[in-house]
Amino acid sequence: MSHRRSRSSTPPLYNTNSNDPRDLERRIFVGNLPTAHMAKKDMEDLFRPYGKIQALSLFRGYGFVQFERVEDAEAAKAGHNGRIYKGYKLGKV
Repeated sequence: MSHRRSRSSTPPLYNTNSNDPRDLERRIFVGNLPTAHMAKKDMEDLFRPYGKIQALSLFRGYGFVQFERVEDAEAAKAGHNGRIYKGYKLGKV
């Protein structure tokens, strides 16, 4: 019996630790996150509708999402700034 990888599986996301200016313009800061009640997968699900995510980092109360395209990062900023998530108003996206 052979085992095949599902084509729908997504590669793991990396942390947003690059200082390359091209990466920085595609990265957004998300403040006031309920990180005690969420995982990277939750954050990925929250921002995936805006475009392909290349990297994601979660810290205590905030995080970063890095998109493949600048336009996707801008759309995510516009769409999530001030949005309520699990009772928390997301800040400074």
